[in-house]
Amino acid sequence: MHGDGDGNQVRGGDGDQDGTAPAGGAVDELARRLMAGLPFGQAPVEAVTALAARHLLTPGVVTAAVIGGAARVASQLDVLTRDVPDVSHVSVRLLDGRELPPALTARLALDGVELSCARSAAEAAFGANLVVVTDPIDPGHRPRPPRLSKGAVLVNASGTPLPPVLLAQAHRVFVDDPAQRDTASGDLRQVLVGGGRGRTDADHVLLVELLSPPPPGGLPVSIENEVAKFVVTTFAQDLTPDQLPHDLDLLDNGVVDSLGLLRLIAWVGERYEIPVEEQGISPADFSSVEAIAAFVRNTRSLV
Repeated sequence: MHGDGDGNQVRGGDGDQDGTAPAGGAVDELARRLMAGLPFGQAPVEAVTALAARHLLTPGVVTAAVIGGAARVASQLDVLTRDVPDVSHVSVRLLDGRELPPALTARLALDGVELSCARSAAEAAFGANLVVVTDPIDPGHRPRPPRLSKGAVLVNASGTPLPPVLLAQAHRVFVDDPAQRDTASGDLRQVLVGGGRGRTDADHVLLVELLSPPPPGGLPVSIENEVAKFVVTTFAQDLTPDQLPHDLDLLDNGVVDSLGLLRLIAWVGERYEIPVEEQGISPADFSSVEAIAAFVRNTRSLV
């Protein structure tokens, strides 16, 4: 932690004095790629969210809330709890009524991260200093709106506008897309690469708007979406990537056969630079899109 020039401490972990975050695998690689000019639309939204949290949160224990469908909430949780320091508790509001992968909940328990499932967005966000919205909130369903805590960071990764009652609580907005940034909003890229001003008041609520258009194909870049795109392109041409459930068992449902499994393993090794021949791989690691994504993240954290 260090000062920002106005007497306030900003989150910097064990990183350099310019505010860059401490070493953390894919998230730090993202910071380097952003500095080199990588468009936000080509960056994994989960990693952008984690990097923004590391730069904009006030020092101390992190209590997070993640609101959205189970697949994207799981993907975001996996990255947040690995790459954001001091996460002690996560409350999730699963808008589609599905459950989180058991492997993820088991890993969080082993890491000492408390997990709870809320009945509403307001309940999930209560007391949280990091709130992430991963999927659009149904405009026809308007329960009691979340009330954000002092100093909270709110990340809108849903690709759609947030309810006005949430927007009104933000003291400052940081936007990733230059085309949608006005004079009142901050430049997210400059903050994340250490060249721009982030938090200036410990009590201010900061909003991060991830508005950059995704790459051709329509889906934001994430491991899950990359894997889904490869699977449908290679094995299920009658589907589109967003039609493939991330928890569907690819082997039991005949999407991928034994030869296809070898091809899938080879692609994962090449795409994510994993020496798969050195890993103790089981078919369960490649049984679904979410299982493959978990395998990639777990393995990359070790190599």
